[in-house]
Amino acid sequence: MLGSCSTEPLPGAGPPEVGPPVAQRGDAFSSNAAPDPEATGDPAQVVRLVVIKASWCPTCRQIAPVVEAAVAHYARPVDLVVLDVSDQEAVTRSRTEAEAHGVGDVFSAWDGATPTIAVVGPSGRWGGVHGRLGDERTYAAALDAAASW
Repeated sequence: MLGSCSTEPLPGAGPPEVGPPVAQRGDAFSSNAAPDPEATGDPAQVVRLVVIKASWCPTCRQIAPVVEAAVAHYARPVDLVVLDVSDQEAVTRSRTEAEAHGVGDVFSAWDGATPTIAVVGPSGRWGGVHGRLGDERTYAAALDAAASW
């Protein structure tokens, strides 16, 4: 088995938090493109939101529109990096994509749970996204924190 997905509802209690890389227990994301400096702004200021998901994960499908809306509404450019781990072939492709987006260390820390969500600041420092995954404000708070790293 490549990973696990919780069938429990999205976490609903507690404020948004950004912490060390810890997978969230919990496929409708747009496809990744290679990093585009014009789309993401000054590479020295780019914040990345990394989502490791699987097509068989119901929580991944549930949060996909929330994550994409959060990125679309965020005040600064964000590089949304979606890494598919639905099967071994997808894992191999995602490892290459992660390296292309400069988030290979995030992918390497993946422990098999989906979704796993992390933010990466301009310095390369990163942390897991925790809290209310069904709320755009969770991602905005995490991106704000990462922007200062």
